[in-house]
Amino acid sequence: MPDYFMTTYMQNAERNSYAIPLNIPLPLKIRKKKKIVRFVLVVVATVFLPIIFWRTELKRSLSTMTQKNEVRIIESRHRCTYGIALGSDMSSMKGLSALIHSILSNYKPINTQDKLCFFVFSTKNDRTEREQSITCAFRDFEMDSKSVEIIHKVIDKNEWVPKIYSIYDENQSGMEYKWFRYYLSPKDVDGLTRIVYLDSDTIVLGNISELFAWNLNDHIVAGVLYWEPLKLLLCNNHRLSGITMKTDEIGLFGFGKTTTPFEANNHLNTGVLIIDLDKMSKERVLEKWSKLLELHEGEECLWLQDSAGYADFSLAINGDYEVLPEEWNVGYLGIQEKFRTSSGCDHAKLLHWNGSAKPYTDEGRGRSLCTDYWDNYDLITKQSKLRCSNY
Repeated sequence: MPDYFMTTYMQNAERNSYAIPLNIPLPLKIRKKKKIVRFVLVVVATVFLPIIFWRTELKRSLSTMTQKNEVRIIESRHRCTYGIALGSDMSSMKGLSALIHSILSNYKPINTQDKLCFFVFSTKNDRTEREQSITCAFRDFEMDSKSVEIIHKVIDKNEWVPKIYSIYDENQSGMEYKWFRYYLSPKDVDGLTRIVYLDSDTIVLGNISELFAWNLNDHIVAGVLYWEPLKLLLCNNHRLSGITMKTDEIGLFGFGKTTTPFEANNHLNTGVLIIDLDKMSKERVLEKWSKLLELHEGEECLWLQDSAGYADFSLAINGDYEVLPEEWNVGYLGIQEKFRTSSGCDHAKLLHWNGSAKPYTDEGRGRSLCTDYWDNYDLITKQSKLRCSNY
């Protein structure tokens, strides 16, 4: 072997003689740490990853069901299969009659034996006049009592416990019609544990049985989100940052993310709601709401005066709602500044004239959008029915 190669070989051998032999065992502490790391990795791989995958797939499948408008099977033990809660002051009787007419015109039961019930709520002073007006408006309709029934109910504010409205709200005209939806219980609606509440300035173009049977995915209510952030309806109070709001986003380990009222990107419109009455009671929503009201009235402004009954409801349920597609509440038809086009009405399943302008009032009709849709279901304005608004 040449001297050059021999010298290089000897130098490499000398360096390698100082290397740590591979067969010397590692210190005990290092071995324990490696075992712990391997154990944690095995646990994550065998336990948490399947949970994350399962929750993600479940959320995706439920979302797909909602997008396809799939509904749960209705098996009612009561005389009513579907319950619709309605109520308004007498000045909105034209709107209420048109709403009932629109529901009847587009109603298709899921099962042939199903029964649709309208629960029309009135104050004691309005009760008789309301029943006479509705009876007059629908006198020419052939409604089989086995399949459709209009049931009149009296609002008794003395039974409302606990209190969730302020002194200011209590002194507003027609306040009973704004607040009764939140106090509904199964005893008010023939024992039903689910109810669809609709404002009287709406008409339904879709099938109401589809809306009633919507999968709430264990949420308290379902409704449509409007574009304004919730914070626009709230006071700038640091206490609100301590309220946790649920979201539909998936976070760590597949659990739902939460946010604060100031970070919510939109807000729930309460003019169209599917309400799980049992869950409202179980989650003690009214009790939570009442405590928020105590803070609000105790010089701790939480929500703006005009948003009472809306923003405070979202706070009381901690954002625990199922989001309905926008087609089930195409709104702001009475506020042209917010809804600038009528094209959205063409594909709607429910139209909502929330705002100051109503299609059934002389002063508001000119400022309302999509009035031709409402005209299709108007009963009282027609010459033959004008007498029905004179009770």
